[in-house]
Amino acid sequence: MDWNVIFDGVGSQIIGVLVSALVTSAISIPISYNAGKRSVTQKQKAGNNAVQTQVGVSNER
Repeated sequence: MDWNVIFDGVGSQIIGVLVSALVTSAISIPISYNAGKRSVTQKQKAGNNAVQTQVGVSNER
């Protein structure tokens, strides 16, 4: 049995997987970081001991 046939292209496939992982992480990490730091600014209009409702963007999914 010729082992070169089995392992032919394995090195280039490993390099391709590593490059793909680096490109994916370089794109997705900044996007997810910016999406996670969104915040809602709120102002209180009622006095003390008042019942209020919250309206805004919820970051929980």
